Amino acid sequence: MAIRDRKARERLAIRDGELHYSLRGEASLRLDDVVVIGEYTNESGPFANDWWLVFLTNYDTQVGCSMYAEGVNDSVAVLQRRFGGMLHPGLAHSTTFNSRVLWPPALQHEPLLTFSRNGGQPTFVDRLLELVTGGAPLHVQTSDAVKRFLHETTIRPRVDNDTQRTAGSS
Repeated sequence: MAIRDRKARERLAIRDGELHYSLRGEASLRLDDVVVIGEYTNESGPFANDWWLVFLTNYDTQVGCSMYAEGVNDSVAVLQRRFGGMLHPGLAHSTTFNSRVLWPPALQHEPLLTFSRNGGQPTFVDRLLELVTGGAPLHVQTSDAVKRFLHETTIRPRVDNDTQRTAGSS
């Protein structure tokens, strides 16, 4: 009797101009809708996923996948060709919370995310978590540079070739 691996496998693939990420379901994004690509690390390694690739759109959609997912290397190669060879993930050996933008060039190397401990008045739960985990809860948000860029970026209209025909054209 064969023993089956019951762990869900993470997969990242690019097919027909769409990014597909699957773990326990599938998330997909049209590559034309991606406006920011970045990476981040956390302190979960080496025994858990600690390095992530993130795709943002300017309509509040994001997809993040582990850099250890199946198909990541092939997908990054496709993305490098599509976005001009500028995507070079490099936070693999970071052992703390870290992030950076990989694309677009205007934001390259800017922080993708900011990480901060609770700056407000700690709640009972915050204090309890601090005792159990040894630190205050961590808050993660998009960096100011990325927020500004997303605010200034307009959504590119989706063009359907059939709607581009004018009256009298065949």
